[in-house]
Formats: sequence, C-alpha cells, structure tokens
Amino acid sequence: MNNKKTKIKASIMYASLLMLVMFVFACYSPQEPKGLGQDPDLSPSGTFATREEYITFVKESGTGYYAGGGVLRSVMVDDMMMFDADFAMAMPESAEKTLDFSETNIQVEGVNEGDILKTDGNYIYTITEKTLFIIKAYPGEDAEVISRTAFRDQPTGLFIKGDRLAVFGDIQDPDIFDNVGIRVRNGLTFVSIYDISDRENPKHLEDFRFEGKYVNSRMIDSQVYIVTGMYPEFRIIHPMPIVIEGGVVGEVAPRDIFHFGMRYDSPYMTGVHSVDIESIEKLGSKIVTTDGTPTVYMSQNNLYLASTKSISYWEISNEVGKEIVLPLLPGYYKSIIEKIQETDSDVLSYYEKERKIQEIIGEYVSMLPSDEQQELSDKVEDKTIEKMKEYEYPQFTSIIKLSANRGEIEVADKGSVPGRINNQFSMDEHKGNLRIATTIQPSWEWRRYDFGLKESINNVYVLDRSLDIIGRLEGLAEGESIFSARFMGNRLYMVTFRQIDPFFVIDLSNPRNPKDLGELKIPGFSRYLHPYDENTIIGIGRDATETGREIGLKISLFDVTDVENPVKTTKFVSDQRYMQSTAEWEHKAFLFSRDRNLLVIPVYSFGGRFMDDMGRWIEDESYNGAFVFNISKDSIELRGLIDHDRGEGSSRHYYRPSVERSLYINELLYTKSPYLLRINKLSTLESVKDVALETVKQAGDIPVY
Repeated sequence: MNNKKTKIKASIMYASLLMLVMFVFACYSPQEPKGLGQDPDLSPSGTFATREEYITFVKESGTGYYAGGGVLRSVMVDDMMMFDADFAMAMPESAEKTLDFSETNIQVEGVNEGDILKTDGNYIYTITEKTLFIIKAYPGEDAEVISRTAFRDQPTGLFIKGDRLAVFGDIQDPDIFDNVGIRVRNGLTFVSIYDISDRENPKHLEDFRFEGKYVNSRMIDSQVYIVTGMYPEFRIIHPMPIVIEGGVVGEVAPRDIFHFGMRYDSPYMTGVHSVDIESIEKLGSKIVTTDGTPTVYMSQNNLYLASTKSISYWEISNEVGKEIVLPLLPGYYKSIIEKIQETDSDVLSYYEKERKIQEIIGEYVSMLPSDEQQELSDKVEDKTIEKMKEYEYPQFTSIIKLSANRGEIEVADKGSVPGRINNQFSMDEHKGNLRIATTIQPSWEWRRYDFGLKESINNVYVLDRSLDIIGRLEGLAEGESIFSARFMGNRLYMVTFRQIDPFFVIDLSNPRNPKDLGELKIPGFSRYLHPYDENTIIGIGRDATETGREIGLKISLFDVTDVENPVKTTKFVSDQRYMQSTAEWEHKAFLFSRDRNLLVIPVYSFGGRFMDDMGRWIEDESYNGAFVFNISKDSIELRGLIDHDRGEGSSRHYYRPSVERSLYINELLYTKSPYLLRINKLSTLESVKDVALETVKQAGDIPVY
C-alpha cells in the first residue's frame, strides 16, 4: 500500500502544482452526491423572484458580461410583455384514416415527434435544405410537387394536424436579430404555422420565436412542445430570455425560470414552449437550468429532461488546492484577491476573476522552495483522494420532471440516478413510475487511483412520482455499456456490448424488485430495438467477431417467449463489411409494419477493399438507397434495394447516406432522399414514378429558380 501511494504521489506531484495555476472551477461550491451517487434532495421551488436575481445568477454562472449592444429598433423596453407559462395537454389524435398509410415511428403512443417527412395519406410534406414541399402523393402515377415554400432560416422538422402545418427550426436570418435590437448569441428557434386547407397555396398564419437553439419537439393533439437550449448570457437590453410573438418582443418571467441549489459544470437554460397550432396561440414558456443539453423523453402526462454530470478528479483537486493555498498567502496577495473578488461582475466575469486569482496563487507557489512545493503537493493529493472516496460512482444523471395537465405545465420534481443514459429509449414512464437504464463508466483517474469501481456496470432503476428511487437492479454486464434499450409494459429489453452482445430480459412487474430474467450472449450488438409483437423483438446494429471487431450491418429477431432463455430466431447480415444504416441511431428512419410483413431501412455502402479472416482481399459493393425486407416472427428476407444513386433529381451523394425516410400509402412505397422522392409498388418493388425535389434558392430577398 505504501509503495502504491508513493507512486501515486510521484505521478501527480507536478500535475497538482500545475493545477494550482489553472482554472477549472465551477460557479458554486461542490454539492455532488455522496454514497449512492444522487445529488441532494432539492425542492423544485427555485424560481427567480425578480429580474435582478436572474441577472445575478447569469453573472455568477461564469458566462460573463455581454451587452449584446445596439439600440432597440422595433420595440421599446416599456412595451415588453411578460409571458406566463400556461401549457395545455390534450388527448392523442384519433382521426379516422381514409387510406392505409404509415406514420412517424415514435416512442410513446399518442405523443408525436417532429420529423422531416409526414403524410396524411393523400399528401406528403417534407423538407430539404430551406424548402418545404407539399406533394400530391396518391395515386402514385399522378404524384407531383404542388407547392414549395422557401425559408430564410433552417427548418428542422414539421408537424401536421388536419389543415394546420407547423414548421420549426433554427433562425439564421440576421435581420431578425437586427429587428430585435440585440445580438442573441445563442440563436433563436422559430415555429411557423400555416393553414393548408388549400395545399397548393399554403397560407402563413403566425410565427413564434424563442431564444435558444432547437433541441427537440413533441406534439399531443394540437399542442406542440418545443424544447430549446441556451447558455446564460448577460445583456443590458432584454436581460431575460426573449420570446417573440406576433412581432412583439417579450421576456420569460423570472417566476417561470427554475434553478436548483447545486453546482452547474455547464449551466444550460433549457426552455419548454407550448404552441397550439389549431387556435394559433402560444400557451406558455418554462425554462429550467440543466447541466448541459438534456435528453428529452415525454409521456402522455409528463416531460422529462435528463442530463449527466461527472465527478471530476481534476476539478476537485483544483478546489482542494485553492482551499489549502489561499490561507497561506501573505497579506499583500490576500488584499489583491479581495479587490478582485469585490470587482463588479460587469467589469470582470466570474471566470476572469478566478483566472486572475490563479495567477496570484501560481506566482506565490513558484517562489516556494522545492521541499515546500512537495509538501503542498502531498497535501493536495491526500485530501483530493479523501474527497474522491466519498463518492461511490463517478457520474450520475439528473432528471427534471415537468407535468403537463390540461393547459398547465409545471416543474414537478427533480431526482437523479447513478450513471449515464444512452438515449431517450433509456427512459420510460409506466403507471406513474419512471424506469431508467444507465451505464456507470469509471474515468481514467477513477481506475488509476482505485476509488472503488474499475469496470463499467449497467443498472436499472425505478423512480416513483416524486422521482425517489424505489427499485434497483445493479451490476449488470460488467465491463460493457448499454447500446440499446426498449421498455415494453412490465419488461425491459436491453443490449450491452464490449466484445459480445448480451441481450437482457428484465422483469419490472414489481417496481420495487426488478429482476434479470434471462440473457442471450451473441457476437455483435443492436443499437435500436423495436417490438415485433409482445414476445418478439427486432434489433438493428452491427455484427462482430468474437473479439468485438465489427463485420457488417445486422438485423436480428429475438424470441422472448421463454423469458429465462431468450433465443435469436434468425438474422440478416450484410455482405458488405462497411454497410451502414441511419436507422441504427435514428428511429424515425425505421419503417415497420407487422400486418404487411414490411421492414424498410436506409442503407449505404461506399465500397473499398478489406482483408477477411482468411487473409483474402474482398471488394465491397457500393450502393446508396433503402433495403426492403419481408419480415415475420422467424424470418428476414431481403427483397431488394430502392436505389437513390440514380434517377432524375437524385442527390448522387456517394459519400454520405442518401435516403432519409420512407413511408407507405396503400400499395405504394415512398422513399425520400434530399432531392428525390421515389415511388415503388410494394408488391413487386417495380418503379412507379420519381418526383424531383428542386429546392427554392434565395439570393437576398429574391427567389432563384
């Protein structure tokens, strides 16, 4: 033990001294979780009482002074509106279909997700670059673009609801910022609503603009929820986050901005804004301070924001170094530091103050004899290790729950679990409880200095309505990480990977006692899991050798009828080693219909040569399009490729995926790449028609055709 500690001291002595002159401090004193890895039990009542409170928070958050200059041009400060946050919640859409058509592949029934391609069975609505296309889609022989709408900004996705269409995305038009009278450093998100009762002539109804970049979106009935994100910045004009409605600039009220009594490593103002696209009104805005960009999950009643924080050895070491050295400074140095700390934040930001303080500390330490420097280094090391041992796990995920209930949205609760999540499918709400699957990954320092956890582990937690942990299953698949998860009723299906692919079946029927029912270990992994039926799961990911080397795209069928002994009934593996599919990580690109035995995914292979396991050189075929499969409970049969490398209007992008989305209407399959919509018969895959998607180019204010 003594030899080990001596080696540790020798290895970090110089690093500790360097860290004393570096700034990596966050804006609050450390309050990370102890023991289990949860942060303190904090009440979500931390709203700002006044604008001044919010401004102080922004100044102290480390983002610094930012005037965002200019004279307000289009609206005076006295005319600002303070928007309340009155979100509305409605039941899922239940309109009858006149045609049999597919819809966006979503996670939660009744909770729609914004996408670049939508259909109502008669028309297709899609976005390429800055152009919105409305296409008369059925019958396929008569398909044509009937309207094109150009945007000066960058659309990200859209929603349709009857004769209403909402397009949303990020604002890039500098005139918008000029009209506001400030430079909005974090950008703006727009929501534009159209009346499409006349599909050939969409009528613009209203624009809503929210400060921050677009993060995610959902829609329940006619309520669109837009999630935005911004780093806090201080401005003299409009110091609060802004909202523009009907051309009038307003601010989110301080009472609608939430923060928690914790240290933020990377404070991020996550906004949730609600717009009713039928009544054409903004219903509310809430902003919650998260640690970095959150992962978004939404159920029928609640929206969850999940973000991960790590316990940093180097950050704690810096904190310890400052704590030890500051009392040792001579009076002259202390007086200078006091003056720096007392300087108004309008003159020096938090970061600038800390940087100057570190320069003073560094100057003092550099003048000490080498033996005193060694002594300081030992003290920093010993206390840092002591503090690190207080933490059981190296990272945790913080979860904020916002309730959406009949026209109101409120920050309901906050909780946390050890580890990090993979994506939105790592979370699920069931009977009021939140289930969540995480991976705990020890950092290099965590392993090197033996703080307890040396290999990654995977866990499943069940949280009650107050986000308190009531059930847990920990320590699964040591040394591996979660690659995909899918909650279905009382079960969780989960895939981890390092060299082999353990497929787990987790029983959650008793939320207080989750159980591992069975495992299947096979080479490769699945990045996305999709239910075929209650006892069959589709997995899409990569095949791999026994040593973990990837060797091609793989689609698997898992039979979980015998939950203690799940089996893989069949698989499809591509002949091309480097073939990929965007459906591996973008679930909206995954088209599946059990009734039609249909599976369609984008695929792309760029060719090239590689050596197989026998030492032979193999030529990979090159193509770019969509694979169409016949799929049943126990078979996957490749029917053919819908090619998007050729044809009128084809993007001919050989070095990036071409097909973005696919859908069906009655007997026809539609596959969309940026500049081409191909229509094929589902029965034979015979081509019906190609529709070119020619974007509207802009030269200033003049459309260019």
